[in-house]
Amino acid sequence: MKQIIAIGVALGLLGLIGQQQATAQGTVFTYQGKLNQNGVPFTGLAELAPTLWDAASGGTPVATNNPASFYVNVSNGLFTAPLDFGAAPFNSGAARWLHLGVRTALGPFTTLTPLQPLTAAPYAISAGTAATALSVSGTMNATNLTGKIPLSNLSGITSNQLDAATWQFLVALASGASNGTTSGTNEMVLIPGGTFTMGDTLDGTANAAPVTNVFISPFYMDTTPVTWTQWHGVCLYATYHGYTFAQGGQAKGPTHPVQSVDWYDAVKWCNARSEQA
Repeated sequence: MKQIIAIGVALGLLGLIGQQQATAQGTVFTYQGKLNQNGVPFTGLAELAPTLWDAASGGTPVATNNPASFYVNVSNGLFTAPLDFGAAPFNSGAARWLHLGVRTALGPFTTLTPLQPLTAAPYAISAGTAATALSVSGTMNATNLTGKIPLSNLSGITSNQLDAATWQFLVALASGASNGTTSGTNEMVLIPGGTFTMGDTLDGTANAAPVTNVFISPFYMDTTPVTWTQWHGVCLYATYHGYTFAQGGQAKGPTHPVQSVDWYDAVKWCNARSEQA
């Protein structure tokens, strides 16, 4: 049995969404909550599936989050998640309630009750300088930061001022991770490029012919298998940047090799990890 205790919901002034000045703010808002599993604060990776409803009970869904589901890091029960339902569900000014599904392993989502009402909160429309912008409450990510910002201006930044993937990336760098992923322990080695012969004519089977010379560009490879923690750390980054995964993966423990992932997910994971690094 899983239970969420809401800590707070912050949403930009709904009445301003239709105004030209407010469109630059976007439609993302931040949700903070506490996740208990069997009465104990949960720590680990959880997958959320948020939807927006038109009533506290007995209502109907009016919008699905973008993306429909994503991963969040939960520490001692506490987590922060950026949500985005677009502007349309709020244009009428009608009350809305947040409905959350959650799972910490493969299987169906657990529906969390009661639904959480969304309330308006003021926010800054614009800021004159990057240093000022960094002090404005709300969610920021790496794509918001353009130009050169002095390192001193970044002091004091907290997790609720950055999207989860960017915050995780910065934490990983600060902890000495060489590639910005969550493990920080997996070293990579360069595999030189070159040409090899693919196929053969030894057994006369058609699927081994024709024999072809293939050139492979240099690439990097981990010296150890990808762990569950590393897999889900990159998945967290990837889902916040438009990727979707068919399988959640399994392992015997956080430091054990991940398994039960399909080939297509592995290709997307490698691509996302390259982008992250």
